[in-house]
Amino acid sequence: MSHYIKDSLNQNKKAKFILILIIILQLIYIANKKVNFSFDVLVNSFQPNYGSKYIFPENILELKIITEKEKFTYFNISKKLKNDVYFYQRSVEYLYPIRFNEKFERIFFSVEEKIPSTCVLKKKYKHFILVQC
Repeated sequence: MSHYIKDSLNQNKKAKFILILIIILQLIYIANKKVNFSFDVLVNSFQPNYGSKYIFPENILELKIITEKEKFTYFNISKKLKNDVYFYQRSVEYLYPIRFNEKFERIFFSVEEKIPSTCVLKKKYKHFILVQC
């Protein structure tokens, strides 16, 4: 009788293992094919600034690169860019610890904007023009 009990317990363990394996394989299939989940994002999620290219628009990413390359401790943007609430909020948060300062002389203008005559052009980028006023 104990022999039959041991066989049924082993069969139970095998069935549970197979069931768990099938569930895991189904989850992997769903993640890859149905939801467009990328394991690359999961693996690299703890690297600094890794997911920013998936979240932020190009102009915010470019602003971060410029301010880091120029070693700014502060940055300033034009009134038009400040009025764009989405851009303003994202730039202030993403560029931290580089801080927004309205009195900073170097100002970023959008390429489409007209630069005031009192300002001197420093450098032109893909999305921005850096001027000193």
